[in-house]
Amino acid sequence: MTFIKQLLTPGSCIAGEFNSQTHQWLEKFLEGDFDDMKEAKRELSKEIRDELQNIGSKGTQIVYRGIGWMYIEDYQRLFTSPFPKVGDSWTYTDKNISSWSKDLKVAKRFMLALDGVGIVLKFKAKPTDIILDVDAIPPEMYPLTNINKHEREVILSEGTYNCEVVEAEIDD
Repeated sequence: MTFIKQLLTPGSCIAGEFNSQTHQWLEKFLEGDFDDMKEAKRELSKEIRDELQNIGSKGTQIVYRGIGWMYIEDYQRLFTSPFPKVGDSWTYTDKNISSWSKDLKVAKRFMLALDGVGIVLKFKAKPTDIILDVDAIPPEMYPLTNINKHEREVILSEGTYNCEVVEAEIDD
């Protein structure tokens, strides 16, 4: 099976077709059929990764990630440093691929999902950090998926990222 690519956004014209493995991985990802990012990474071959990284903008993108904990004690069990404040630097490390958003409001919703404490991180992702920018997927793909385009999702490679804390909330 192949999937025809098209002009997506200014500066991101892609000619040709997805190979069938890439199409299958992308469809499975967008439909939420992976149990977690660890499984998605396990099935992400170098060939699929390379093809997906050719989609979308070639420039730096600002992305956000909301992280929440039920209680401040949950945060304190994981980290020895004091709870961060807006403007603090934060080093984010993930051994798996990770989901970020180009929309600060979306990241804030994830931060607040547990109604406890949380932070929103801001990171300037280089094209080499980005595996997939969901906004760049051709519209014909959407009828095949349950994707929530409003999340403006960007999938980053595993790695360590130097971020800025742009939101921080402690439930009193």
